[in-house]
Amino acid sequence: MSHKARKRISLTLSQEALDALDVQAQASGLSRGQLIERLSLPPTQKAEGMLSGLIERLPVPLSITNKHHQIVVINQAWEALFGLQSIDVLGKSSAELFPAQVAEKVCAMNQQVLQTQQSVVFEEWFQQAKGQCCCRIIKFPLFDAVGNLEGIGGLLVDITESKEAMAALTRTEERFRQIVETANEGIWMIDANDQTTYLNQRMAEMLGCSIEEAYGRPSLEFTLPEDFEMIQQRLERRKQGKVENTDLRLKRYDGSTLWINSSSSPIYGPHQEYLGALAMITDISERKKAEDNLKESQSKLAALIDSLPGMAFTGECFYPWNMSYVSEGCLELTGYTSGELTDGSISFTLLVLYEDLQRVSQVINLAIECGEAYVIEYRIRTKTGQVRWLWEKARAVTDAEDNPLFIEGFITDITALKHVESELIDARNTALEANKLKSQFLANMSHEIRTPMNGVIGMTGLLLETALNPEQREYAQTVRVSGQSLLCLVNDILDFSKIEAGRLEFATVVFEVRQVVEEIVELLAAQAEAKKIILVCLVEANVPLRVSGDPGRLRQILINLIGNAVKFTTHGEVLVQVQTVFQDKDQVSLRFEVKDSGIGIGEEDCKSLFHPFFQADSSSTRRHGGTGLGLAISQQLTELMGGQITLKSTLGVGSTFEFTLAFGTVLQPEALILPVLHVLVACEHSANRLSLQGALKAFGMQVQLVSNGIEVQQFLTAQTFDLLFVEDTFGHPEGFTWLKQLKARSPALANLRLVVIHPFGSRVHGQSWMDVGVVASLSKPLVRHSQLVECLHRALGTVEVAGPVSSAHSNTKSSGLYRILVVEDNAVNQRVALRQLEKLGYRADLAANGLEALAACERSHYDLIFMDCQMPEMDGYEATAEIRRREGATQHIPIVAMTAHAMKGDREHCLAVGMDDYLAKPVKSEALRAVLKHWLTESTDLKRSERQASLAKIASVSDDKAKSIEKR
Repeated sequence: MSHKARKRISLTLSQEALDALDVQAQASGLSRGQLIERLSLPPTQKAEGMLSGLIERLPVPLSITNKHHQIVVINQAWEALFGLQSIDVLGKSSAELFPAQVAEKVCAMNQQVLQTQQSVVFEEWFQQAKGQCCCRIIKFPLFDAVGNLEGIGGLLVDITESKEAMAALTRTEERFRQIVETANEGIWMIDANDQTTYLNQRMAEMLGCSIEEAYGRPSLEFTLPEDFEMIQQRLERRKQGKVENTDLRLKRYDGSTLWINSSSSPIYGPHQEYLGALAMITDISERKKAEDNLKESQSKLAALIDSLPGMAFTGECFYPWNMSYVSEGCLELTGYTSGELTDGSISFTLLVLYEDLQRVSQVINLAIECGEAYVIEYRIRTKTGQVRWLWEKARAVTDAEDNPLFIEGFITDITALKHVESELIDARNTALEANKLKSQFLANMSHEIRTPMNGVIGMTGLLLETALNPEQREYAQTVRVSGQSLLCLVNDILDFSKIEAGRLEFATVVFEVRQVVEEIVELLAAQAEAKKIILVCLVEANVPLRVSGDPGRLRQILINLIGNAVKFTTHGEVLVQVQTVFQDKDQVSLRFEVKDSGIGIGEEDCKSLFHPFFQADSSSTRRHGGTGLGLAISQQLTELMGGQITLKSTLGVGSTFEFTLAFGTVLQPEALILPVLHVLVACEHSANRLSLQGALKAFGMQVQLVSNGIEVQQFLTAQTFDLLFVEDTFGHPEGFTWLKQLKARSPALANLRLVVIHPFGSRVHGQSWMDVGVVASLSKPLVRHSQLVECLHRALGTVEVAGPVSSAHSNTKSSGLYRILVVEDNAVNQRVALRQLEKLGYRADLAANGLEALAACERSHYDLIFMDCQMPEMDGYEATAEIRRREGATQHIPIVAMTAHAMKGDREHCLAVGMDDYLAKPVKSEALRAVLKHWLTESTDLKRSERQASLAKIASVSDDKAKSIEKR
């Protein structure tokens, strides 16, 4: 502090200033009087110096402002509080040091002190180096020795901590208030005289009144008269310091009652005087209602259990499992009363027959150990000596640590059921024996029918390949069709029998959906062409090429549906459509639809159409034939595969059969890549156009459709096309002179390539087609994906066109050089097999049974053996096993079963005894040709030689090991 400043301090301090000196005096260990006396002893100038030193060392921030609002004195505490130095503060006003809002308030307080000459106290927030602080400021007047007002003193007390504590307390109180007000429980406070002093909103809702209406009312006003005594006792106990929790009824403001749970505790004053009580109230009306319902249910359940023809029980978890409770049914079940079984008079374990007791003990102990319920059947001896069969289901009840506490369960009498079960077992054994006889009968019937049918169909097929006049060919064709119809009848009956017996099984293999559908449509194409019916297959582009499932059963369903559609359609079309309805990474669902424009089915007949042996119209049966089993088998196959078949039909308009099946998804092959071409498709029938359009678009082609020759000329004149698919029904080759003339007039059409679409089984006309630019042909119906791919390659010139095949096989080894043995006992079937082989370019030796086959193999080496299975003296199974035994490890002759055994498991049996392949009679030429091609080709010879070399190597290693063992 400067000398000039100290010289001006000759003042009389106010009371506030003296209060500030008290703080300094206390810090010095002196009273205020002692301090003033000490300060007044020296001369005035010395006193002023001492006073200045005192102000400087005060721990409380102090400032002095003159009448012009300029700060003239500050002490060290003031400098520390605001982080300012004297040189930066003295002579300045508050407006120069503080923000405008703070400075304005400080100046106003200074002005008030100057005007009133009275002290003022106020609070203000200041910004300091460490952040915000709140100070309580005391402004007081300063007078000189004669009482003139000289300035304003200011003392600052830091109250930041108390302010923050107060704010925290306020927030805590607010949170507590919100908790209390929003609590789901009611809060009720009463004083020592039972008068209500506080309740929250939830408590008021329980009372059915407002908070104001409840204040001051005694709690006994809300008590039922019958509960007065109990409540008064509770009040007395609370005064004694007891904390209570009670369920009771509350009388609400409107007189209604409410079940509550009251948890109350006393409130005491600072001298342990009783001030009242605090109660937490919970509405338990729903709980009480549930308890009442539970009691009622338990009562009803107990009555129900007692009325059941059995016995409910609880018992111990250890032997002898004494029972602690049994229902009233025990008397009828055992002859003993519930008291006898629970009071120790008789143990239920003693009733169990000795032969069953060990088994019962093992089951119960294992169930308790595993913590699972158990079901067991055993016998007991009743009080009257009667033996009864009982069925018991029970479980062990455990505590939180899974320790068993007791067993609870139910026991019922199954003596009558055991008698019925014994009778059923006898009946089942009888039925199994009968079913076995039925299966043997079906197998024998299948064999006996197929054996002559092989001769009928085989010989007829051979006959049709000879030179016959038209009448003879018609008769032979009729015989073959009749034989095939009879064979279909046999197959339907056998399949239906297997389905009815629940013995039908399904395979899971990878196959091509399009190929299966196309093969069936192609199989029926000739029949459709003969009836002048348009048969079209549409496989949508979203159908995956390969799936996993049972292609044989799918083929069976489609053959029935498509065959019926062709059979009962006299004009128009049959449309087969396949599309994807759902697909994910594991499964794909495909919808198959067969739609025809045939005779249709009446609404009443639709309801029974899938019943076995049902025919919608007996006259139709006579005209078209059939067993009435095809649709029944198709429906059952569809359902067994997880699908459902539906029918929509209108009499005289046509029918639509639809079914959806799920298949497994598999890895798809790479898509075929072809150049993008502009293609014109000219077909008369819309179904053929759409079928070909969908197939071409799948290859990325741009396709335009036309329906007649005039439209062809218009499109060819107006646009440029790379390929023209044209139907030969537009006219004879001579009728295509317009196309030749059109190409001659327009040089742009000179390179147009044509693909002729012709009926199934017909031939394209050679040179006349070549003259107009035909480069490939495609037969109707347009279904075979592979044929379309080959046709496109031919049209684009990307593959060589194969020449005609001169014989059945193009092997390097002549067919006549192969040695084949046919083992067959039936004379007719011998002739059929030998003639079929001869037609395919092969010659064969003959053996009538297994013994003759073994003798023939001793005389000569054979490249292939066709083996019948059912023969006299030695059957095909025994003969095959003996041939394999004689061959050893270095030889292997392919043996193909050629048998009339075509029941389930026959193929597997043949392969299991050592045969390599299987053909079911009647044997079709196509199937026979495929087997010959597979087993008698150069590649197969190579595989056989490699296999023989591998077997020889294995045998050699085995010999070396044997010699090594001998040396040891």
